Amino acid sequence: MNTSNSPKVTLGFGIVLALLALGFFGFTGKMTAIIPAYFGVPIALCGLIAFKDNLRKIAVHAALVVALLSILASLGTIPRMLSGEASALAVTEIGLMVAISVSYIALGVRSFLNARKERAAKAA
Repeated sequence: MNTSNSPKVTLGFGIVLALLALGFFGFTGKMTAIIPAYFGVPIALCGLIAFKDNLRKIAVHAALVVALLSILASLGTIPRMLSGEASALAVTEIGLMVAISVSYIALGVRSFLNARKERAAKAA
């Protein structure tokens, strides 16, 4: 993810999380299936904001914080998963949400590191 395509990537990851929620809600009918949308919609909104050049950096940083919060929120479900209270579908959805969020954060960190290297190369 470089700075020129970061709004598209951010928007895309947000939409994927929202679609994950809608898909599992449509399949299960349980309101808890919508949880990934609570993170996906703000990430998508940050992606839309990031299309403005002067707001790109803060919007992408905010989206990465929301992605991190989605991972932290999923940690609270581990006891339910281990005790067998959570259904296999719930475990699958949470696993997918974490995988999507980790992927987005990894792309963001890589982008930040590349930007730092580019700035250092220009300064040298």
